[in-house]
Amino acid sequence: MTFLLRVDRQRWQANVDRVLAQYDAAGGQLVPVAKSNGYGLGQALLAHQMRERRRPVLAVGTVYEALDPHLEWDADLLVLTPWNAGEAAAQTAWATARQRYGTMLITTVADSESLRALAAAAADHPARPVRVLLEGLTSVRRFGFTQPELLATLHDPTVRQALASGALRLAGLALHLPLVPPELAKTDPTLAPQLPGSGRAQQAGAWALWWLAQVANLPSGDDTDLSAAPGVWVSHLTPADLDALRAAVPNLPVYPRIGTALWLGDAASLRASGTVLAVHTGAQPGAGYFQRRVPNGASLVVVGGGTSHGVALSGPIGAATFRRRISTAGSGVLDAAGRVVSPFRWRGKRLWFHEAPHASVSLLVVPKGVPVPVVGDELPCQVRLTTSHFDQVVFE
Repeated sequence: MTFLLRVDRQRWQANVDRVLAQYDAAGGQLVPVAKSNGYGLGQALLAHQMRERRRPVLAVGTVYEALDPHLEWDADLLVLTPWNAGEAAAQTAWATARQRYGTMLITTVADSESLRALAAAAADHPARPVRVLLEGLTSVRRFGFTQPELLATLHDPTVRQALASGALRLAGLALHLPLVPPELAKTDPTLAPQLPGSGRAQQAGAWALWWLAQVANLPSGDDTDLSAAPGVWVSHLTPADLDALRAAVPNLPVYPRIGTALWLGDAASLRASGTVLAVHTGAQPGAGYFQRRVPNGASLVVVGGGTSHGVALSGPIGAATFRRRISTAGSGVLDAAGRVVSPFRWRGKRLWFHEAPHASVSLLVVPKGVPVPVVGDELPCQVRLTTSHFDQVVFE
């Protein structure tokens, strides 16, 4: 019951190397992101690619991903989701991660209580220094300090003592920016200085200039510097945005965190498909869990790929345009009528689901008059790779 991802090795690796070089040149040292399902390729595979290229740091999404036994990584590891002192359920996982990675672990912190707690515990931690990346609250409004909150926390006596003793070391400031450039002048004029570039670059630039002023006043210990300079770690900036940011703060290191462009930037190098497992032709009174009638003259094809693989599952997308709203409304009408087009293709045409996909397979209808595939054929499948899980990833 195989759901496959075939990868054109030469094209895919060429894109990886091109993006690494492009962002390294534009913004400093690219930080590869290998979070969640590893962009459909798997985190272990992505980590292997970065080990081969001797990249000094890798970012994963959660502390649980950092503990994946298949994740072989022996350099700096950044966990993007912040450590929170109030999240009791995750404390054991964080303790295990600190034990496993020691001073190579970079912990994101996004609130005052958590930074103070980490600073208080850092002095007694066996792996010193405890390295932290402080997250600023951007217009994404997910996690993060406001500038006044962060300033007050950095002046907290416990935090300053931990920094001065070398028990706590700052990796820098993290900025998670929106995909759509924000209109900062309308939402918060104080975050929109006159800088070149998009709204994202302006927001990052405003934070970077502020952070540069704070770094000069931070105490630091005498320990060997195991971390990069406390620059800004940014997401969702284009090379042009990075050029603008670098121009605004030439003396501050910038670390672009890149995932999608790095792994999925050459879409043609990645082909998802489901293997045909069974074909049923001829008159059928009913089929599937709900015994729906197969259209006259049509054939029923069973193909590998179901809900456990991410088939027909997608994240919500805002209906921002009239065209998209019409498309969404039309899909809803078809769903209500029990007719849903599948992401699988045969002979260049998308096939209809006979019913909602099962856990591991899908039942598809091949219309009357269309040649029927045979067992072992692979049907191309258009899926969102960031929400898909494949039985095999095959490099060709």
